[in-house]
Amino acid sequence: MFYHVLRMKLATNVAILREKYVSFLLRFSCALVVTIFVFAIALSGFSIWYYKEAFTLDPRIGFETRGTTLSNQRLAIENLLQVAATASELVSLRMKRSPLTADADKYGEEYGNYSDIVVAYDEYGVDPDPTLDDIHGACDQYFALGTFIPYNYMEYLAKVVFRVTSFDNLFTMKTMRRLCHLDTIVDQTLASSSLLKNTIKKLPYSFNLPYYTIIQIFRTMVTRCAAENPPSQCSSSIARQLTNMIFSKHKRPILASDTVYIAAVLPIIVSSDGSQDFDFYDALLKKLQQYYRRGDLVLVGASFNVKQSLFKRLVLSDVLLGILAVLLVVLVILLYSNSLLFTLIISTALVLSVGVSFSVYTVIFRVTFFPFLNLLAIVLIVAVGADDAFLFLYQFRKHKQEMKAALLFMPRRGDDEATSDDKTQQRRRECLRRCLNEALSHAAIAMLVTSATTAVAFYANLASKIVVLRWLFIPLSLVAFAISIYAIVNKPGIRLPERNSMQLLRSNQAYEWFDENSAALFDFSMGQKLKMNLLAVWGIQPTT
Repeated sequence: MFYHVLRMKLATNVAILREKYVSFLLRFSCALVVTIFVFAIALSGFSIWYYKEAFTLDPRIGFETRGTTLSNQRLAIENLLQVAATASELVSLRMKRSPLTADADKYGEEYGNYSDIVVAYDEYGVDPDPTLDDIHGACDQYFALGTFIPYNYMEYLAKVVFRVTSFDNLFTMKTMRRLCHLDTIVDQTLASSSLLKNTIKKLPYSFNLPYYTIIQIFRTMVTRCAAENPPSQCSSSIARQLTNMIFSKHKRPILASDTVYIAAVLPIIVSSDGSQDFDFYDALLKKLQQYYRRGDLVLVGASFNVKQSLFKRLVLSDVLLGILAVLLVVLVILLYSNSLLFTLIISTALVLSVGVSFSVYTVIFRVTFFPFLNLLAIVLIVAVGADDAFLFLYQFRKHKQEMKAALLFMPRRGDDEATSDDKTQQRRRECLRRCLNEALSHAAIAMLVTSATTAVAFYANLASKIVVLRWLFIPLSLVAFAISIYAIVNKPGIRLPERNSMQLLRSNQAYEWFDENSAALFDFSMGQKLKMNLLAVWGIQPTT
């Protein structure tokens, strides 16, 4: 009984509030729309102007954990390195503090005018150290690896991986000739670019299979080195280069029909920052894929250190697709509503909702970065907003037709024409008020429930330790649910990356394939000395 009374009172109060809200809308409709739009535009413009640096396309930012012991230590070191003094500042400070510096400068000024003493060591029969100019063939370069060409140099050279259909097809003249064309493609790409050749190409030749030895000799060596008791030739420098960097690893004896992978280390270095020389590496990859796309030899992987730059460009191109989708939705709203004003108001509200969300994100919650993953907000906001607009318009038109039918059968009273027109206008206003009231009573609940359930499903990410998931205030749970159903029903064989810490592109993309599979097939760190950076930070724990 108490619940029934409470429910009746709540329904009555909601009906009264709805009546007042509808009356307020009819009386101050223009002022309300203008006020909301001006406030939203001002808030969006303020946040975008002062917090535009918060937007980032770096896929690594935001996926680190927060609130744990290790993450706090890592963040402390990162923040310390950002404000730490540079090497030049430390040297300058030491020069100011050291009293010996002034004496050294005075000594340099006093005795600095004397010419340097040059000792001609060549006259004593000492040979100069070999350089790259002494390399007259590919074999000279391969034997020099580990001497004046250090093993660590391999880390900075570009690499490509090929798939060969079978072990027999690898040792054919056609396959070897196609591999020999690799350096020609690199040189042609360098010649057609505006980059200086000396800044990119650091070695005369690539570490490529056809340059090492005769085909049949290499086939015999691969077979013997894969045996349990390999001969002594398998431990030579050239043999270790072939078995570690060029020919893929195998856990069992190789069969003639087995698919094999062949790597090649190019004579060019990878991009330093991933963006400065992006056009050159992108053109090189396209030419390589064009030449090695068919037949027994196919390019499957590449490493140029430009994957993140490619990802950023693809994200921006996908944003254009999102804008195209928004325009199509706007066109559908226009065709369905047959009202340019209604379409303009809904479209403007959808666009401004993104700006207001960015304001709440940066101004209120004080989040200092806006990751690219939040771009999904555009798609979800358009989807939810368009559904609500269609739902409300449908209810309004439905009740409007019912009210029109009631007005047609309503008898007119009075003979005065002016009085009749006033009553007609009054009946129309009353009809409009009742239509809005009835439409809100039916549509508002459905709009609120659909939006609330979608938002609540996403707010569960607030408990996550990963920053991107914690601050991604967009309901991605429905998308994840649909994808999971698709994966279970249609694509149960989809495999997640095992060795790639962060997959940005498709699995069959050359850069992603290399990051995922190269470590299992090759050992490009052969001969390199492992290094470990240790950072120690001392501080004072505050006490009360």
